[in-house]
Amino acid sequence: MTGKQRRIAPPPVNPETKPFWDAAANGTLLIKKCSACGEVHYYPRALCPFCSSYKTAPAPFWFIKRMLTHFSVAGGWLPVG
Repeated sequence: MTGKQRRIAPPPVNPETKPFWDAAANGTLLIKKCSACGEVHYYPRALCPFCSSYKTAPAPFWFIKRMLTHFSVAGGWLPVG
């Protein structure tokens, strides 16, 4: 992208998302895990989108580094049209 860089304001931090942003500042990605149904979900919110339980807690998403380092696009981009 040439010219001016677009600046987007960061999202507001509230008590529900503060642990997520604190961990992100330290280089760790947190997701939420529900202790009622065992599902994990992202973006940080108190209510589980799978079972509607409030029994959610932050959990480190440690395997993201491996996923990102093993992703590649073979052959480059294909022309559209």
